[in-house]
Amino acid sequence: MANALGTLSSSLILQEALALAVKVHPALTSVVTDFSAEPLKKGQSVITRTLSKPTVNNFGTAATDAADADVTVTLSNFKEVRYKFTAAEVASTSRDMIRERAMPMALAIGDYLALLISTQLALNSDFSTEVVEVLADVDYETLTAAREALTATLEAPAGGRYAAVKPAAYTKLLNDPLCNRTQKQAGLDPIASGQLAQIAGFENVSEWQGWPTTDNGIGAFWHKSSVCLAVRPIANPEDYGIKFPGNIGIVTNPDPSAPFSVLAFESINASDLSVETVMVFLAGVAKGNNMCARLVTA
Repeated sequence: MANALGTLSSSLILQEALALAVKVHPALTSVVTDFSAEPLKKGQSVITRTLSKPTVNNFGTAATDAADADVTVTLSNFKEVRYKFTAAEVASTSRDMIRERAMPMALAIGDYLALLISTQLALNSDFSTEVVEVLADVDYETLTAAREALTATLEAPAGGRYAAVKPAAYTKLLNDPLCNRTQKQAGLDPIASGQLAQIAGFENVSEWQGWPTTDNGIGAFWHKSSVCLAVRPIANPEDYGIKFPGNIGIVTNPDPSAPFSVLAFESINASDLSVETVMVFLAGVAKGNNMCARLVTA
């Protein structure tokens, strides 16, 4: 099928790709998120919120104040993913190159947002609690030690706990009989999925390629409220009364767990007939509460 650019032809394709990006990067649903299709400006702040757990009292007890915390996330990162196809490239194939490139473009966005989250989680200046383990010794006991740190030291709620480790550490967990047994009993395949699900009190423990090596870090264990991520599209330039020479619009990930939006556009250069497709977005990340224990080797 040839490329067809009469409308924003890849909008549905991009939606499918953005949804897949979330499946590949479960971290995008493991933190507090503030997603919206409302366009904002670079450097603008988004106020998101971490919710506190109320106290159960005897009936008739006076109401206690909520201790929810506002977190300011600055949209300081103005990013794009862009591909350009020459007229010769388009003319030399019947493949739909726009459709083919939508998926890696969306996955690149997922990679970037996951990097923002991991960079924040790896900061010892924000999260000082450590689980120290030599890489060769990472196993089920590492997970239970992290669970104890979140429960006893950081007083994290039982639900909403997540973890991620570098591939070498994840391999150690895969080879641990206790980790293996818990997954097989549930009928899961942690080798294929790159996740150990519902283990040692964590929603999942993910294999995370490219985890920052800050301060000998090889992973982290955190509660969802430890990090806040915000993503917004930029304003459509056509809103300023200037007609865009192509197709442009906001595309939103249909996955309700992470419905972030990007501004996408496609155009054909009149001078050389090259085809360009672009996705543009704003993003920011900030520390939430203190409920994160970093996994370090020393």
